[in-house]
Amino acid sequence: TTTTGPASLFASRSDDGKKYVLIALNLDPDQAALAPLNLKGCGAMKASRVFQTTFSPKGLEPLEVADLAALPLRPYSITVVELEVAP
Repeated sequence: TTTTGPASLFASRSDDGKKYVLIALNLDPDQAALAPLNLKGCGAMKASRVFQTTFSPKGLEPLEVADLAALPLRPYSITVVELEVAP
């Protein structure tokens, strides 16, 4: 992965192609960001879960995201997206 700014996205896919895990990092301590996600070609989405931490005592917390096309990244955060698709 290469980046020109403080945000990065890493992805992995299960061997059977039915599950994806995305890890988004926003290393900017002051600015939130929107991570555009293009999931075309991944298959029809069956389920998703999103978690995020800003390193508070609560740790990784569920995050409600209405549309994964623009993933909200809080300042200095890690966001984890778990997708299940029908290949």
